[in-house]
Amino acid sequence: INAEYMGFKQSKMILTFMLISRHGKVRLIRWYHSFSAKDRKQMTKEISTMIIGRSSRLCNFLEYRDYILVFKRYASLYFATIVDKEENGFIVLEVLHHFVEVLDRYFGNVCELDLIFNFHKAYQILDEIIMCGYVHEPSKKQALKILSQEDAALEESKEDDEKKHQNKGKTTQNISNLTLQKKPVSYTHLRAHETLRYLVCRLLLEKKK
Repeated sequence: INAEYMGFKQSKMILTFMLISRHGKVRLIRWYHSFSAKDRKQMTKEISTMIIGRSSRLCNFLEYRDYILVFKRYASLYFATIVDKEENGFIVLEVLHHFVEVLDRYFGNVCELDLIFNFHKAYQILDEIIMCGYVHEPSKKQALKILSQEDAALEESKEDDEKKHQNKGKTTQNISNLTLQKKPVSYTHLRAHETLRYLVCRLLLEKKK
């Protein structure tokens, strides 16, 4: 299923995607348009002010600058996006809900703390669904399958690293044991084997006398 089939035009669908707590803390944000750093900071502050505390009985669409702000509250988090005015706001709401459902299935009854302590995973899920402002994976089942495969590969890599670390520790221990098992060598014997041949012979002759 591509973006055109879902009702989106070939223009960039989503310009930014953000998650904001009811206290105004940004929990996740991804920019898909080249806004300047100053504009990004100002826009984040303005959007937080506009949507936090807004009654749930009011609509989920607001005109913002030359764009449309589409948002929806789930529990203690506001999911918000900025899109072009030509985009279908109801389909964008479906994209928001799609992302929430994937989060909920992955974490199991997801809450704000899950996103705080696993923010890297939240970004990974978002990048799996939306790429460069377009819907990349509209299937929840496929997205979860890919995430599960990545987690399995990561666990396997960790197990391999642990085994290598354990083997390295055993090798070090074996070397230490071999070092402790070496018999002491007399200074004369050591000196004799480090010198030239005629000195070795001289030491041996002196020993015979």
